[in-house]
Formats: sequence, structure tokens, C-alpha cells
Amino acid sequence: TRSSQFLNLLSDSEYKGKLPSWLVDENDERIPSDPKERMSEQAVSKKNDEEYYLPKCLVVVSHYAFFDVFRKFLQQLYRIYTCGVSPLPLERFIANFVNDVPLPPEGRSKVQWECFTRGFMIEIFRPPPNQLPLVNFSFHPLFNTLSVTNILVVWGCLLKEGRVALCSKYHSLLTPVAEALLCLLFPLEWQGIYIPVLPSSMLDVLDAPLPFLVGLDSMYLRNRMD
Repeated sequence: TRSSQFLNLLSDSEYKGKLPSWLVDENDERIPSDPKERMSEQAVSKKNDEEYYLPKCLVVVSHYAFFDVFRKFLQQLYRIYTCGVSPLPLERFIANFVNDVPLPPEGRSKVQWECFTRGFMIEIFRPPPNQLPLVNFSFHPLFNTLSVTNILVVWGCLLKEGRVALCSKYHSLLTPVAEALLCLLFPLEWQGIYIPVLPSSMLDVLDAPLPFLVGLDSMYLRNRMD
């Protein structure tokens, strides 16, 4: 355009004065009069066109301890997302799992779900109330972190509705250890406060005159003792 040719002419001539106020670009937008300002805006525009990649984290939150089911679901989701050949967006797979997969009734039926790819089946079931509870995880973390003597001591405190706080610097151990201890109470059920991972903003729960089973970072315990 004429305005662009005029700007190029001024740039070649190293003109440093102000441009006329009537000079506008093709989009009818006012062009900066200062050549340095024009160069700065061009640099900003070029920077805005760059692509940035941010890490993404998916967390499954549920009332039910289907740890193995959730692990397989996330693994399958990761495989589909990283292969880059899926015709559907990631959100469609998540919506299918959350909205379309039913929760089976206790002890009545099982749900077999083909997890996104042919032949990869996931079975979801819940035992009836009068049978052993659902153990959809390993007891290895419990027996690997606590001795049999300490497990019996904690188990006795839970039977007497005491106050138990599990402390570890590894947050991933708190939930499987707490769930395993609750399974050992069968046929009884824990009726006290149960928070597998207690946030620092809720440390006042430790002063409650009620039975509780909580898990917390060992750092919080050291700070509280100091």
C-alpha cells in the first residue's frame, strides 16, 4: 500500500522525526509516529505469535477407592495423548469415563468397560456389605513402612476409637497405608474423622477431642513440636 511504501521510504532515509497524523495502516489503525515505537510494537507482535507449552496435570477425585481402575484409566489416557493420533480431543475421553461409565451396585453386578482401545477391558465391581471390603490396592506400602508390632498398635488404637496421625514425608504413602488400616477393621467400620492427607490449614483437627485417622507431612509435626 501507499502508506507502507511511505514508511519504508522513511526508514531507508533514516528519518527520525514524527510521522504525519493522517498516516494509517490497512486496518485503519493509527500508526505510531516514532520509528522506535513501531519497531518495539513489531517485536511485541512477533513475541505474541510464539507458542508456549505448559505442564498439564490430571487428578481423579472420587468417593470410591478404585485405585487400580483409576491408575489404568490415567495410564491409558497418557498413551492416547502422547501418541498424537487420536481423532478426538482429550476432554472427550475424560467425559466418557466420568459421565458414561456407571457405578455398579454393591454385590449385584459388575461393569466391564472397554477403555478407549479394543481389547483393553477394565472391570469395576463392589462387594456386598457382608463380605470383605473392596481392596483395589496393595498392602505392600503398609507392611513395608511399619513393622507388624506397630501395625498391631495402630490397629488397636483404631479399634478403641483413638486418635491416630500417620506421618511421612512421602505423601503418596499416606492414602494407601490409611486405606489398608481401615480394611483391617472389617467387619467394623471407622466412624471417626478420616482425612488421608491433612492440609496444613487444617492442623487444628489434631486438637479435636474426637477419634480421627489423618495423614500429614512429617515436617508439620516437627514444626508443631518446636
